[in-house]
Amino acid sequence: MILPQIVLFVIFQYWPLVASIVHQVQLQYYLSKYRQHWLVRLSQVIDLVPLEQGCAAYHKGSGRGSAVSHPVPRLVRALLIKYLYNLSYRQTEEQIELNLLLRWFVGYSWLEAPPDHSTLCRFELWVLRHQPDLFFDTVLEQILALYPQERERLLIADTFGMFARGAKTYPSMSNYQ
Repeated sequence: MILPQIVLFVIFQYWPLVASIVHQVQLQYYLSKYRQHWLVRLSQVIDLVPLEQGCAAYHKGSGRGSAVSHPVPRLVRALLIKYLYNLSYRQTEEQIELNLLLRWFVGYSWLEAPPDHSTLCRFELWVLRHQPDLFFDTVLEQILALYPQERERLLIADTFGMFARGAKTYPSMSNYQ
C-alpha cells in the first residue's frame, strides 16, 4: 500500500516531534516501573558535577573545527557505567545501545547514537593521563558522605594488619604510552 503524498509529508515533517513524544512517554514508563532499580536510585544521590568539571578540558585539545559529538557529561557517565558494570569498551558501547535505563543514565535518547568503543577508550586514556585519581576519589568521597559509618568499619585486612578497601591508583601510565 502506498501512502498519499500528504500523509508522507505530515509524517516526515513532524517525525522528530512524534519521536520525541514517544521517547518521553516510554522513558517515564520505565522510570516509574523501575524506580527502585539501583541505577535510578544512584542518579538521585550522586553528584557528577565534580567529575564533569575535572574532565571539562577534554574537548579543548581536539583541534580547530572539530565537532563535539559526545559532550563530557555523557562521556563521564558512560565511563562510570563501564566501571560500575566492569565492562570492556565494546561491551559498554553495546549495553548503552541496548539498555534503556543505561541509555537514560548516560543521557542519550533512543534516537541518538551513543559513543563507540574507540571514543570511550580515548576519553578514558585522557582521564588516566590528566586526572588519574578523579573518578576514584570523587566517588569514594560521595560514598563516605552517604554512609559515614563505613569509614569506621574494617572491611578487609592484609597480612600486615593494614586496612585495604581496594587499589586506589591506576596502573603505571607507561603501560598506556
